[in-house]
Amino acid sequence: MKLEVRGIHKQYANAGAPHTVLSDVSLTVGEGQYVTLLGPSGCGKTTLLNIVAGFIAADRGTIRVAEREVSKPGPDRGFIFQSYALFPWMSLADNVRYPMKRQGVPKDEREKRLDDLLSMARLDGKGHLYPHQLSGGMKQRTAVVRALAGRPQVLLMDEPFGAVDFQMRLMMQEEMERLWLKNRTTVLMVTHDVQEAIYMSDRVIVMSGHGGRIMADLPIDLPRPRERRGEIYHQYEDQLIDLLQQAFVDGERP
Repeated sequence: MKLEVRGIHKQYANAGAPHTVLSDVSLTVGEGQYVTLLGPSGCGKTTLLNIVAGFIAADRGTIRVAEREVSKPGPDRGFIFQSYALFPWMSLADNVRYPMKRQGVPKDEREKRLDDLLSMARLDGKGHLYPHQLSGGMKQRTAVVRALAGRPQVLLMDEPFGAVDFQMRLMMQEEMERLWLKNRTTVLMVTHDVQEAIYMSDRVIVMSGHGGRIMADLPIDLPRPRERRGEIYHQYEDQLIDLLQQAFVDGERP
């Protein structure tokens, strides 16, 4: 397995009383899989993603990437935030170069990799532009290839399409699928959107609102590139909506 999450427990203080966000959560993501965490608000999806990234520490449990235990941020995990988090003082090209410079990639290799990534993201000739000059779709593609520039073993995404309107969201999902099909990096993504989970994922993991309990691990057996129609697609949609309703009820229990 490329990513292993074992027995993760995380508790916060809430008005002086302990509040368990994640209780003994375990999951795995295979090489080249696109896996989505889906669940009601407050179920611990983003907390778990941040623990995998090394941004926050678990109270107990282990995270392994390619069989190596990790506990802090590292180049083996790329992260894409909902806001894209591009450096506004850097050009598009310099944003993509940044992780490669941090890793000490030689200049010639860095420039070749930059050219390849911009071509893959259909950003040829745009490297001189700054974030304020980019459309939402271009910012999202830049964030993706910047995360891929360091050649991470796992790409982590926290609702990367959540800050845009519905039509742009659909377009960005299609762009992300196209980029992913070329690269096949292992992905763990957080979303609250059922249709997005079906469209993007090889597997959808549904988390309960009660301690982040994993209620279902649903394989999505649809050909790629994906279509947003058909009987099987809508069967998955109905199944996930039912699971989310159960997850919400579970989270309301004391």
